[in-house]
Amino acid sequence: MGNTVVAHVLYSCDQVELDLENFFSDTGNSHKISEYHHDELKAYHLEEFPNSDLKCILQLRSEDWFHLLQFRMSYFKWHDSVPTLSNLNDFFERKFIVKDDWAEFYSAVRDTSWPDCDSYEEIYKLPKYVQEEIQNAYQSPKVSLTTESNLVEFLTETYFNMLVRPYCPTFDAPVYYISDYFSKKIQVLEQIAEQLKWQYNHQRSDNFYFAMLKANQSHLSWLENIKQVHNNVINATQTAVDLQPWERALVIARICITLGCHPKILNWQDSHCFLDNNNITLIKSLQGNHHGKTI
Repeated sequence: MGNTVVAHVLYSCDQVELDLENFFSDTGNSHKISEYHHDELKAYHLEEFPNSDLKCILQLRSEDWFHLLQFRMSYFKWHDSVPTLSNLNDFFERKFIVKDDWAEFYSAVRDTSWPDCDSYEEIYKLPKYVQEEIQNAYQSPKVSLTTESNLVEFLTETYFNMLVRPYCPTFDAPVYYISDYFSKKIQVLEQIAEQLKWQYNHQRSDNFYFAMLKANQSHLSWLENIKQVHNNVINATQTAVDLQPWERALVIARICITLGCHPKILNWQDSHCFLDNNNITLIKSLQGNHHGKTI
């Protein structure tokens, strides 16, 4: 969404003239803005590609439900594909920690200042810097993913770890949440205009905002469906489900976060169909394994 925010500011401040009916791509991205070569304001992945010639003035961040939306937008707007058994290495570095090895491994690598961690399921509770050192230090055996069930289990744990990872801003610049942008909280954009000594046109800003919403409607509708699948499981409402493997994994990861449990507690070995056609097996697995909370 970085290009979208940049385009929004440039258009609102009469720095570019855009045909809003045709500016956004079929997937809702704003990559066309890069064709205008506006050096004063641009979207850039400074964390991944440091550049001392550029100054960060705004950091975009996804959180809560919009963190899930970020995955879909990334797959549809950038990768033009989604994770499958055949292309998994294009999306993730496949590292596995074998549950039975945990005590020995943690004892060997831990610093005396690290808190106790009795099981692999408790990793996400550790401080961020400890989690990072663990992932960097552990060289686990490669595990072959051969079935759709294997894929969903791997993706669930991977998404879970990404979603619970603590966030620490990289730069000394304001953090702007994508959820705020979609809620039309655009004071931050007005401040950028003021910083660059540009006049902000609110009518043009409104025009861009509503064109952006229209272009991204499929993503927003998808998110509402994901929320409904999540809520049905949380409320133990048995329903049919029609999701792809990566979507099933993302929902299960979010459900585990909501219930305060780790995906490892699920009976993966006894079920090959979590959220495949319906949510019944997932509800039963959570009811049988999740202690301390009722669903």
